[in-house]
Amino acid sequence: MESGTIKGKAIEAGHLPGGQLVRVDISSMAEQIPTELTDEFLECVKNAEAGDAQETTNVATYFYRSPTTQKIAVNWFELAAKRGNADAMEWLWDSYYHGYGVKPDFAIAIQWLGKAAKQGSTMAQAIVEGLRKIEAMLREQQKDQHNTILKDIKRLANMNNTGSQET
Repeated sequence: MESGTIKGKAIEAGHLPGGQLVRVDISSMAEQIPTELTDEFLECVKNAEAGDAQETTNVATYFYRSPTTQKIAVNWFELAAKRGNADAMEWLWDSYYHGYGVKPDFAIAIQWLGKAAKQGSTMAQAIVEGLRKIEAMLREQQKDQHNTILKDIKRLANMNNTGSQET
């Protein structure tokens, strides 16, 4: 909008900082959208604007296809996730984990993964279960390493005690 190439109009939104938002004319962004503005895509946008969480996720996937518009996709995914869509939460896990459209942030990625699992996503639940198994294996490895270190310390202490008694 600042460049003058994207068209839109201000809409009153007293509940938002600044008191307004901008409704963008999607056809003015056609060059930046990595898909054709088909009737199907425009219907997705219309349904997403009406509050349909799955359609909001679908719109996001159109933008996710191109690295140059993945940041836009993340915004749509976040909106869909706030509307309770588990698929969007999975996409956000992937986005934050790999840094697609956002700075990589493992903590935020894990939060979205957990939310998707709580929403019933079987894929997210499987990933969480896999991470729990990895964590348990690492804890067991740590115990084994700790025990080995303790044995080495005792052995060294015994060697030291034996050596000091001989002198």
